[in-house]
Amino acid sequence: MLIKSIISGIKEIKLNKKFNVRSSLLILIVLGIGSFVAILYSGTRKSNCLNRPLIGSYYYPWYTLKRWKWGQDVMGKPLLGPYNNSDQKVINKHIDWAQEAGIDYFIYSWLGTNKDKQIESQIVTSFIKEINKRDLKIMPLYETPLALNQSPDRIDFNKEFLPGERVGDRFVKDMLLHTNLAQTSENFLEIENCPRVAIYLARNMVNQEQYFSKLTKELSINNQCLDLTADVSFWNTSNNPLTLSQKSSDEQWEWLADNFSAVFGYNMYSNDINVYKIKGDLAFDKIFLKAKSVNQGKWEKRSHDVGLKYHYSIQPGYDDRPLRGDDRPAAPPSEKFLLMDWDRIRDNLSTTDHILITSFNEWYEGTAIEPSKKDGTSLIAANRKAADAIKRKSCN
Repeated sequence: MLIKSIISGIKEIKLNKKFNVRSSLLILIVLGIGSFVAILYSGTRKSNCLNRPLIGSYYYPWYTLKRWKWGQDVMGKPLLGPYNNSDQKVINKHIDWAQEAGIDYFIYSWLGTNKDKQIESQIVTSFIKEINKRDLKIMPLYETPLALNQSPDRIDFNKEFLPGERVGDRFVKDMLLHTNLAQTSENFLEIENCPRVAIYLARNMVNQEQYFSKLTKELSINNQCLDLTADVSFWNTSNNPLTLSQKSSDEQWEWLADNFSAVFGYNMYSNDINVYKIKGDLAFDKIFLKAKSVNQGKWEKRSHDVGLKYHYSIQPGYDDRPLRGDDRPAAPPSEKFLLMDWDRIRDNLSTTDHILITSFNEWYEGTAIEPSKKDGTSLIAANRKAADAIKRKSCN
């Protein structure tokens, strides 16, 4: 109707051979309406622009009132107060805040089919059910140590998971389960029509090759696919991405390229300040950010050399002192830190990149951008500011 009115107005002006006051006013009205429509269209076009980096954030659906009570002395204080992650109102409020922050998808903590984690599994099921009613993508972060009952320092796929079942067999079972689950909802993030799964602490896997081959074969038989990403980037050298492997650097990277589409580092914090290798009398937040950039450059190059994407890690800070001791270096969460972390990657981004925020609601380690009693919604607003800048750069 608006467009028809503009066209009708233009025709009337053309038919008026006398250029009078009425014609002048009509021209101004037509131009005004036209400008409004152009602005409206432009805003819609920008908000719907998909030719840009995507922004994900790690999400933990494991909180219960019992957990909050147990951890009240070592956890942060969310604005919602202690909450249960299976509460529909809580889930929907988290989705609202995520969208306000410019987040495209949640990377939710997933413990696979481990029966020892029934409470967490039930909460995740409620979370997925509620997400299906909303316009937000999700993908799992497969928590290998917890899902497979393994030490985080050595995830051995040849170890026994249950009598008659190897750890690697359970891994394959979990991956196939998610592949089938993802077919039931459009909310699961897909890359080239393949559901995506992030593998936590992939750098510490051993004896995994035959089971990844088995997974590939099973997916092929079922005419299915998965898009896997590997958590390998940390302060270990990029020449040794699989830290426990005896294979050459090139062989390790070749195996990663054959089985994954991207690499990432979940959380780049280390309490050993020597690993950062930054000289000068600087505050810890400056050391941490500078070291992240140096580290990022090395891992980015090695991954790109073999055709893998490198996913960028962003965080509002890191402060786990209430949990692990006051003698640890820390960068308390702040708008300033979050925006500086965004600033250091902005010029490196391409339209096909992913930026992963650690985290939306990890309240034990001081990385949450979820609104808190202390800072309100400031981190949500700061992240939106950074996200909008990225989107404007890509979509203009």
